[in-house]
Amino acid sequence: MSMGSLVGVGGSAFAAIKLGEGKFKEAQQILNTVAVISFVVSMILVVLGNIFLEPMLTVFGATEATMPYSKQFGGVMVCIIPLTTHLIAMSNMARTDGSPRLAMRALVGGVLINAVLAPIFIFSFHWQVLGAALATACAQIFSCAVFVWYFTQRSKMRLNKEDLLHPNFALLKRAIAIGASSCLVQLSATVLQVVMNNSLLYYGNLSSVGGDAAIGAMGIVMKVNMVFISICIGIGIGAQPIIGFNRGAQQYDRVLATYKLAVKCAIAITCFGWFCCMAFPRPYPAALRQW
Repeated sequence: MSMGSLVGVGGSAFAAIKLGEGKFKEAQQILNTVAVISFVVSMILVVLGNIFLEPMLTVFGATEATMPYSKQFGGVMVCIIPLTTHLIAMSNMARTDGSPRLAMRALVGGVLINAVLAPIFIFSFHWQVLGAALATACAQIFSCAVFVWYFTQRSKMRLNKEDLLHPNFALLKRAIAIGASSCLVQLSATVLQVVMNNSLLYYGNLSSVGGDAAIGAMGIVMKVNMVFISICIGIGIGAQPIIGFNRGAQQYDRVLATYKLAVKCAIAITCFGWFCCMAFPRPYPAALRQW
């Protein structure tokens, strides 16, 4: 996800700037370069992930009891890294191309497919954890197919053979510089997750709760937290193409206005989320666990 954000968020923002400057050809080159680089990097990660899967899961806090399930789910997740990276990168580029609704429909469609297939694979086919992973893979295949269709058939910026075979690394360098902050946020969250899981495992085993139960409980709390954080991330991602385009068009008053509006909305959402968690701490995790 961090690699997808590095090239996708950075490429999206930089392409928006180029569109604002009226440089459509360069914006299209950014799209194709992002597609190529994200695929190459993700394939490298697939190889490394399969080689070091078990040590990696151990570092993330998998125990002897959870390792078989972690390997089933993690093995599939590693193999579909190209889909995940493409999904993140192309959804950002679709918003910059002027199709935020298509990006939303592709992602929501994937979520619905996952929600339908997961119980079928897990319970009807008795594939258990592997079934959950395969449902996720099917969902991502659908979403990626939508973006491939869009950028080859309907978009303003198009994927084309010439630009795919000749990536513009000069433009990529600038895009990476812009996307570095999003990448670092994802990497920091990963490091935090490693430290937290191992701490929960260690101190949980010292108590009557148990390490596996402690990690599971924190997982529920983090999902509640992500409900509100995801909305803020969506606000930021949605604001980026607008800010980038107006920056390229030198409409700096619109850049500032968009930034202020995004900040106000994010503050309102997080304050509301904080109030809900402080006022009703028990019902939300309990309801989520029951669901």
